[in-house]
Parts: sequence; C-alpha cells; structure tokens
Amino acid sequence: MARIEAVSPGSVILFMTICPPIALSIWLSEAFVSPDGWAALRLGTDFVPMWLSGDLYRDGRAAMLFDSAAMAERQAAYTSADGVLLWHYPPTYFLLVQPLHLLPFHAALAVFSAFSVVIWVVVSAFYRPVRGWIGILFLYASPVVAVCLLQGQNGLMTAGLLGAALLARAAGRRWLAALMIALLLTKPHLGLAVSIVLIAARDYRFIGSIAMFGLAFIGITFVTFGTDLWLAFFRNGETIRVAMTSGDLWSQQPSIYALLSLLGAEHNLSLTGQAVISLAAATWLWRVWRSACPATLRGSALLSATLLLTPFCFRYDMGVSLLGLALLTRHLADQGWLRGDRVVLAGLWIAPAIMPAIADATSIQIGTVALLVQSLLIQREITRHGAAADGSNEKGGACDPPFPQ
Repeated sequence: MARIEAVSPGSVILFMTICPPIALSIWLSEAFVSPDGWAALRLGTDFVPMWLSGDLYRDGRAAMLFDSAAMAERQAAYTSADGVLLWHYPPTYFLLVQPLHLLPFHAALAVFSAFSVVIWVVVSAFYRPVRGWIGILFLYASPVVAVCLLQGQNGLMTAGLLGAALLARAAGRRWLAALMIALLLTKPHLGLAVSIVLIAARDYRFIGSIAMFGLAFIGITFVTFGTDLWLAFFRNGETIRVAMTSGDLWSQQPSIYALLSLLGAEHNLSLTGQAVISLAAATWLWRVWRSACPATLRGSALLSATLLLTPFCFRYDMGVSLLGLALLTRHLADQGWLRGDRVVLAGLWIAPAIMPAIADATSIQIGTVALLVQSLLIQREITRHGAAADGSNEKGGACDPPFPQ
C-alpha cells in the first residue's frame, strides 16, 4: 500500500489520460464482436427516444409519446440496441428537448452534447479538486463524461445545473439559483436531497422562490401541451415499474434497489432496503446541514447523497456524485490524507466505467458501494475535523467555490 500511495503526480496524470482512449477502444471493439459490425456503433443511443419524442407527440399527441410499440417502430432505424428505449420523462423535460426533433438526428445529438459539455466545463471548473492537470483531468477525463457523451445522455446537464445552483446561492444570486433548481423538475427525483438540506437550513424564502419558478415551469407545460401529457406521464408508472423489476437495467443503476435485486432479493425486499437506506441518508444529510462542519464537506454530502435517495438512477447520473467526490478530494488535499485514501478515491473515480461489467460478472453493484463508501469518507472527515465549528481551518484557494457557511 505504501508503494501505491507514493505514486507521482505524473503517474496519476498518465492514468487519467489513458482512461478515455481505453474506454473508446472498448466501445469500438463492439464492431468486431457484434453481428451488426460497424452498424452496432451508434453514438447517442439513449438520445434516440429524446429526439423521436417530438415526432411522436406531433403525430399522436400524448398517447403516442408513451406508446412502446410506436417508439419501437420509430427507433428501429436509429439504434441496434436490444429491446426498446422508452420515454419516461415528465412534460417539463419534453418542453426542453422537443425543438430538437426539427434537426436531423446527428445534428440534434451534436447540439445536445455540445450544450451539455459547455454547462459541465463552465460549472465543474469551480469544483476542481486540485490545481494543475490532475484537477482538470479529474473532471473532464472522468468515465462519467465519456458515458454521457457516448450514450447521448443528460447527466452532465443535470449535474451542471445542480452544481451551478449551489454556486449561485453561495454567491448571493439566489433568484438564479432558484431558477436552476426549478429546472431540475426535468428529473424531480434528483432534487430530493436539495429539499432536505434547504429545510434543514430553514431557508424558507429560498424554498418559496424555487416553488414560484417550479410552478411557472409546470404552468408553461400545461399551456403548451394541455393536461393530456401529464395524465399520460402518470399513467406510465406501471411501465416504469416493469422496467425496474425486469433486471435489464440493474447493472447500470447505482441504487440500493439494484444492489439488492442483483443479489437475489425479491422486489418488495429490495424496495424496503432502498427505503431504509434512503431514510438513513436523508437523516444523515439533515444532520450534516444542521451542523457547523466545513462548508466544503456539506456541499460534498449533498452531492454524494443525491443518488442514494432514489431507486431510479443510472451511472450517467453519477456526474452529481463526481462533483461531490471533487469537493471531498479538495478537502483531503488541504487537510491531509490518511493511509489508503488516494487508492479509495481512485476506485470511486473509475467505478462508473466498470460497474456494468462487474455487475454482470459477479451480481455485485459496485456503483452503489462506491456511493456508500464516498458518504462514509465524508462522515469520517466531518468527525475528524469536528472541532472546526465554522470551517475556518480549511485552507481554501482561488478555485474554491464559495459554499455558504
């Protein structure tokens, strides 16, 4: 362990630099093992239902958008993925992506990906854990970034919105922060942690601002699409339940539900386990934000616990926990490393890249384990530096985000 802990910064940079080419090579190798050959390499597979949603809605209104047969028929020409990629998003997200169907598929994917990358690059720069190339590669060469871009997913956008909201609130731009959090109604289950910490902080005026923007956001969808789309969304709950219990998605999901299900637990037991851990995570998050622990650790706790609170999350959502990992890494770099910390953090950083393969091979969801370990490390540091009542022992630096004290 001592030899591993003594690795040079140059070795760390080399490791982070070669990860994206390796991931790309693994992806390209599918062309040689798939019967479809090069046709199997479809960039942005997960973006297909987002792009098709506008056409389906135009042709059949709300019913077509959540019609699995209609979606399967339309997307067959754009992806060779097994099964059908369904639309499960609320009308708030549909409002944002609907215009993309006016562009050709690859042009729409390019616009969507470029917008996501811009948000991620701008926001994550404030979360850089250390200076120099290591800090840059930590965020921009991360496996999560590769997953989002290759699959055509919205994880970078979601993480960027949440990260930007924390920065804006801390900088006193509370209306802007409230607007960004309201936009998370596109994936409302990822906003549970924010609700908990704001109530814990007794920031009721800010909660009111969020509610105002959120109601306006929802109101725009009613004016634009009427009530049919919302009714179809709520009727889609049974389809979501079937998708969750089928087992097809568990290797991609870093949730307690997926972890227990992969280990053989039946549906109700897995849901009970999820509920217990979600309640424990919510209680922990409440106590952390009611305490006077360092602000960097409070921010890290919020970002790290977000995915523990919901059974419906995927590895492309781990951009949120990556920002939490960045803040934890910054804290450790400032306050001092304990034996084994660097090795553990390297494992947490690489986990999104390898979790599906390990889940398929061993029935163990290491993505969930990574989130739990990350939260335990944060609690260890809170206990370790509990004497810093106002967080004043943090050295800080020019790249520190001004999290609220």
